[in-house]
Amino acid sequence: MDTAIPNGGFPPIYLCDNNQNVEITEESKMTDEIKTEEKIEERTSEEQPHRKIIVERIFPKPPNTEDYKKLMIDEETLMYVTNYKDAERIMGIIIKHMKKFKHTRDSLIVDATACIGGDTISFAKKFRRVISIEFLADRFEFLKNNVEVYKLNNVELMNGNSLEIIPKLPNIDIIYVDPPWGGKNYKEKTNLTLKLGDREIEDLANEFFDKDKMTSTPLLIVFKLPKNYDIKYLYDRLKPHPIYLYELFKMFIIVIEKI
Repeated sequence: MDTAIPNGGFPPIYLCDNNQNVEITEESKMTDEIKTEEKIEERTSEEQPHRKIIVERIFPKPPNTEDYKKLMIDEETLMYVTNYKDAERIMGIIIKHMKKFKHTRDSLIVDATACIGGDTISFAKKFRRVISIEFLADRFEFLKNNVEVYKLNNVELMNGNSLEIIPKLPNIDIIYVDPPWGGKNYKEKTNLTLKLGDREIEDLANEFFDKDKMTSTPLLIVFKLPKNYDIKYLYDRLKPHPIYLYELFKMFIIVIEKI
């Protein structure tokens, strides 16, 4: 069972690592510099590896390996899309928490920031239904194409504003949000906070849990955040909801449970 670890003014948030508890004794560890990784987005176009290598890193194997050629990406989306290995880890975290409430095969997950489908494609493997929302029209066409390549019949695609669409959706179990991190220079900031559209993500989570503002309220809200995010600020804005933090290689995954 996960345990809360209050430390030096740090909030009693449930800290987890690969589904196991970890001991964090200093708040400074929460804002350690992100480990150096060879990132596709930091390479110039001349240094980028062959397109096939990039696509195979981002996406899981499609039904036909020749279909890798059909998958649509662009240089900008490489900065934001979740690669399939991280998407699988995130999905495992969500499944762990959903077991407290219902079976994932009976669950509906909303991918509020779908981009070109990195997370959506993984979610479709385990959840009964996925609603995948992308705001930008051109990127939505990439998303639509990529979902079709994987022949995913349980994914409903929507091109529009998640802030307007989600409150109208019935029977939501999980809302997953990967907000914009602020471009390549996001790591230079300390105690970072983020918005989706014009709303801070903390305000957004509180609204998603508000029965007066939603057609249905989720069991879980999941955020994918950079490691220099102001976790204390998030906790202070969302308590008394149970909040769980998972540290992955480049990111924090925050799970907030309904009370």
